[in-house]
Amino acid sequence: ALNKIPKRIRHQTTVSIAAGTYGCAYISGFTIEYPTNATTGSYLNIVGGLSDVTPATGSATGTFESGTAGASSPVAFGTATDNEATWTVNDLRGKYLVTTGGTGSGQTFPIASNTATVITIVSSWATTPNATTTFAIREPNVVINAACSRPATSDAAVSAANGGGLYFAGNISDLLSTFSAINVSSMRFTNTTGRGLVLSGAARVKVNQLTVANTAAAPGVEILQGASLIVRKSVFTPAAGSIGITVGSIKDVINGTDITGSIFVSGNTGLDLEGGGALILNSSYFFGVRDAIKSAGGGSAGQSSVNTNIIDCNSVASSSGFSSLSSPVFVGFSAANNSISNCTTAYHFSGPVFAVLSAIPSGAGNTTAILANGGAKVKLASGATVTGTTELSIDGAGYTIAAMRAASPRAITDLTYGSTVFE
Repeated sequence: ALNKIPKRIRHQTTVSIAAGTYGCAYISGFTIEYPTNATTGSYLNIVGGLSDVTPATGSATGTFESGTAGASSPVAFGTATDNEATWTVNDLRGKYLVTTGGTGSGQTFPIASNTATVITIVSSWATTPNATTTFAIREPNVVINAACSRPATSDAAVSAANGGGLYFAGNISDLLSTFSAINVSSMRFTNTTGRGLVLSGAARVKVNQLTVANTAAAPGVEILQGASLIVRKSVFTPAAGSIGITVGSIKDVINGTDITGSIFVSGNTGLDLEGGGALILNSSYFFGVRDAIKSAGGGSAGQSSVNTNIIDCNSVASSSGFSSLSSPVFVGFSAANNSISNCTTAYHFSGPVFAVLSAIPSGAGNTTAILANGGAKVKLASGATVTGTTELSIDGAGYTIAAMRAASPRAITDLTYGSTVFE
């Protein structure tokens, strides 16, 4: 179907894919121009669907008795309760909860966790369910189970191991416009070779309700050569030792990575910003990932904003919630209303980084709450409640947040390297 679509698009163009299992696909050569009608936009939409799952125990459908809305400060995700349910604990994690009728009908969210009777979604409810709300637990019914080889012109070896289930290359869209993009929704990637998706070139790609569960020792999504990725309500379960999303080459801070309402479970790294660039991350959940969010700077200044997320390292060895390491240039970072728990280090900043941890960062069970070294500057909110066996580690020396607040001015600075934590 894609081969029959004109390569220049100035309106809504949709390809609907029937439920089933498919091989890989190259998507290349499209120019998504500024739309003739900004209201409807200019998009190439590649759309799958969702179908009910078969839970280990209990039913995939039912009616809720009640729900809780969720909150932003301190962060808490929404819940919904079905007292008649008999689900296996956390069997539904990474599936999608869809409200199908009654109050709050038409909402879809990834599931963060579940008990026998209560589901916790990733994010807060737009409209909280009540006793009139019916639901279904679903997953994408379009499955991609193979990887296309990376093209010969790439900077990596030509093989399926370096390719992806969907390979986007040579596409162009207006990166400054929110009306121009390639949209991919409701698909599941289970390929045993290569990445789930590869994005290369000057195009904006938006994904929604994608489950990326490729079992290869390769990233779920790889971003190359200036591509821009927007992620909404998606699930990433990388193989052991692998990465959910990796940013290999971002050319400037406009072409960043924007993620909302998504879940990352297991693997070495949830988000690896190796190539730098800006990160916008909101209302997402990380569980059992060694390094939830890792930025090496890559030589690009990145003004990043990370807000209202929940990170639970689940006591994985040598784990971190957020780390910004060895950046050769200034990197700005702000965080508000995040909860980071059960990590070796909750926040780790190294090098010429300026970080603002605002609006009550919270969390418990961490070995070190905040680690700053190599000249990093960290501003801490006055209501911060992040705890650790060591609350502050500054160039190897341990301090308490209370000691920092008792100082005048409220700051502790290492006089050798210049690392500072202040309020």
